[in-house]
Amino acid sequence: MGRHTHDQRRRWGALGLGATVVAAALSVVTASAAQAATTGTLYVANQRANTVSVVDAATGTITATVPVGSSPSDESITPDGTRVYVANTANGIVNGTVSVIDTATNTVTATIGVGRNSGGIEVNPDGQSVYVTNASSNSVSVISTATNTVTATIPGLNFPLSVTYNPTGALAYVGDLDAVRVIDTTTNTVTATIPIGGSISAVTVNPAGTLLYATDRDDNTLVVINTATNTVSATIPVGSFPSAVALTPSAGTAYVTNLSSSSVSVINTATNTVTATVPVGSFPTGVAVSADGSTAYTTHGTTASVIDTTTNTVTGTLSGFQTADAIVIRPSTAPPAPTVTAVSPTTGPAAGGTTVTITGTDFTGATAVHFGATSATFTVNSDSSITATAPAATTTGPVDVTVTTPSGTSTTSPADRYTYTADTTKLTAGPILFSVVPGHLFLTLNLSATLTDTTTGLPAAGQTITFTVGSTTVCTATTNAGGVATCHGPCPVLQALLAGHYKATFAGSATLAPASARGNLIQLH
Repeated sequence: MGRHTHDQRRRWGALGLGATVVAAALSVVTASAAQAATTGTLYVANQRANTVSVVDAATGTITATVPVGSSPSDESITPDGTRVYVANTANGIVNGTVSVIDTATNTVTATIGVGRNSGGIEVNPDGQSVYVTNASSNSVSVISTATNTVTATIPGLNFPLSVTYNPTGALAYVGDLDAVRVIDTTTNTVTATIPIGGSISAVTVNPAGTLLYATDRDDNTLVVINTATNTVSATIPVGSFPSAVALTPSAGTAYVTNLSSSSVSVINTATNTVTATVPVGSFPTGVAVSADGSTAYTTHGTTASVIDTTTNTVTGTLSGFQTADAIVIRPSTAPPAPTVTAVSPTTGPAAGGTTVTITGTDFTGATAVHFGATSATFTVNSDSSITATAPAATTTGPVDVTVTTPSGTSTTSPADRYTYTADTTKLTAGPILFSVVPGHLFLTLNLSATLTDTTTGLPAAGQTITFTVGSTTVCTATTNAGGVATCHGPCPVLQALLAGHYKATFAGSATLAPASARGNLIQLH
């Protein structure tokens, strides 16, 4: 595979390309993040005009032009559609900036300084942070959307060009000159490197988070990566100099813009084969697909092509741009809050640890799952499925399982109920030796019992055990860290002799089932 040299980098800059051909933000327009294009708004970055055109998708007319920073090359929209983050490369000559556009007013509300040649940008699915690739600084800037400030810089990359996230936002994938780097977004550190060989101009992940698609513009291929193993599972030949990739909402089809071929490759992701090649305008860079999957848009120069994804033919052309580079689609209304329609299983022990499958809608970008008021660890499998681990409960009974995304928290209903049951317990009591002193009516018994949570196999500490002989309560004790309760107390001699045993009783607690045990009383002669 080819390697990039410094001379090649300079040639890209002379073409006005550099890192600006990347369109990572375009590749994650999904059903949960956008409405059908005919009811939404397009934001098109005009690289040479230093502006963003706002386009009514229904009419194809430009309704506003927003001045931004120098050489805008990529865009990403927040999950709620209220802001567009625009990466401005400044042609890689000086440090770049990020412009923040308020979509309600179509004005820039903040400008954030980042590194040099800031060509790729992506908003985390949780809406709380933004990653910006700084190619010439070999770094990624991390921006807080709450303050619109850089909160961290991730160094040690190799001319990073593109970035995307997995559905939960826990991992980011950065494409650079010869590999895809996997970044843990909690620690902002690189945790894995997936060698590719060529430079990765765009990356995107399918809604299930299982496959990563990366355009290798040196070798003219779309590389498919298994995210479970971080290995290449397929390599698909496409056109010359692939610059961007977008998936349909079902992830069944990928659209790849081929800058030097002036075409778009249409790929069946089930077979990993090119099923069509669509001629478009010269030097296509960005691509986006509507949420209903019916329309794909690709930008090139002063125009953008409208592609009917049923026939894979160009059905229209949008015009009035100036070196149109990136394109994103804003929903006409806020994406819906998630809904929970079922949980399975519906019961589990109060100790927690049960694997629960949550079924519903609009789970993409989920930021939290709660069982009652307690948060749970979870994995988003798809827009309609989450796997969570039930946390430990403080009491038994039903709780509502809720899912939270940037659009809100699911409304509770009987369908989301999960019932905690008391952990089963076991009480063991061993034999006790005692002797009778002639003439004494009472004797002192030293009693002991051990309580175990049999659901977890662990000792049950801090629980009250009552010891009785016949109808006489001898003493009570609290179990220690090992689950052992010991105490001593008086008992009538006649009662001990007649009973021949003592009883240890645990009445139960909010999360533990009751238990009892008998121990023999053995008289020493």
